Amino acid sequence: MVVMTTRVLTHSIPMKKGPHGHHFIRVAYQNQPPIPSIAADQTNISIQLVEGQVPTSQVITIHNSGNGLLNYAFSNNAPWLSLSGQVTGISSNENHQVTLNFNTVNLLAGNCQAMISITDTNADNSPFSVPVQLTVLGPTINLSATNITVAAMRGSDAAPTTLEIWNGGVLD
Repeated sequence: MVVMTTRVLTHSIPMKKGPHGHHFIRVAYQNQPPIPSIAADQTNISIQLVEGQVPTSQVITIHNSGNGLLNYAFSNNAPWLSLSGQVTGISSNENHQVTLNFNTVNLLAGNCQAMISITDTNADNSPFSVPVQLTVLGPTINLSATNITVAAMRGSDAAPTTLEIWNGGVLD
């Protein structure tokens, strides 16, 4: 944690002279330390994939929209999400990128949620949270026909009929 000092300056402004002498107004100025503010180019991340598919990494850009130095850390609460990137100070109006990597090997079809937390004890909006939703689509069984009618005379074989079955669980 960076400790900042605050300095108060006072200044007396003379006013009109009254029957009891000069009157003064005392004005105090306080010099505030620069305060960083956490911002990101994405405030909500949503990924959709088919079960067994390996998703590509995503990137989120962290930005210091305040003043001073943003000394941040990042973390998340899901075992299927890992974060990597430079963790150093960001001056005002600078950017850093954090890469999101997804490990979906043991995930079944359904919705998975995580929260990325970006923190700095000096930032005016810490922690800054970015929700992540990962939707894993399961297999979809498709058939070439929904009904098959077979007719044959007693004692003879029916004509061959073909039924195709495939996994249609693919993203558009």
